[in-house]
Amino acid sequence: MACCSISSTRRTHRTGNDPVELWVYLIGIPAALVLIPYILGPILVKATQKLPGKPELRAIDPQEDLPREVHELFGDAIAALGAQGFSEMSFLLQEGQIAGQTVHMCTFAHPQTNELAMATYVQQKEIRVPFVEYVTRFEDRSSVTTNNSTQVNPLAVVSHKRLVQLPGLADLKTLYAVHHAAVGEDTHPPVRTAPAAGGLKALVIESMLEVYDEQCEVGYLYKDEAACVYRFTWKGALLMTWQLCWPVKGILEARMKARGEALLMRHGLT
Repeated sequence: MACCSISSTRRTHRTGNDPVELWVYLIGIPAALVLIPYILGPILVKATQKLPGKPELRAIDPQEDLPREVHELFGDAIAALGAQGFSEMSFLLQEGQIAGQTVHMCTFAHPQTNELAMATYVQQKEIRVPFVEYVTRFEDRSSVTTNNSTQVNPLAVVSHKRLVQLPGLADLKTLYAVHHAAVGEDTHPPVRTAPAAGGLKALVIESMLEVYDEQCEVGYLYKDEAACVYRFTWKGALLMTWQLCWPVKGILEARMKARGEALLMRHGLT
């Protein structure tokens, strides 16, 4: 009888009626699923992602080399930016900066104000991110950039470069007005001269390398001189990946949207 009693007790213990075991299932498993991207994501980024030390951009023919959806974005941007006084400068393609990613760019410059603009279409597998941005650069290498990208910028904030985002704002006239409002909120040195026709390709490459070097300064990247690439530090891999995970990404997107709407209201642009 004693043996039967012990056996029965063991079977009862394995039925899952233990409250501790129940809490493990109810809380532990969902928590583990949420945390997996926070753990595996940085490991994958650290192990596989790198940025070129010599970025390559290829000039392309817009009549032959643009997918239909990119052609539509660029066509709308050319019309809107042309009405604002911008001149279309060049069509560029970057492939391989991040594995599986293609970036189409159409660059513009304003001959009177020296402002720059760019229509960009980023595609990586099923993810497509079209956006337009305005950039005003100053002689002290500070800048203000205003765009309508829906994606949170995962890189570290650099104090001398202000980024204003109004996610999904399709009205480029309003976006341009917001850019002017953002520039006017602070005192700046003179605006840097925009490059001549054909010079924007070199400027885009220079700007990429400048961003990479700034991220090295804040500890997100380091330069692998032997391989001529920039790699993520553990700090960069962790913080960049975590910003793209739920629920952090949603919180950052809400904050980004709120800041943009506050700027619109502050300057009466709603």
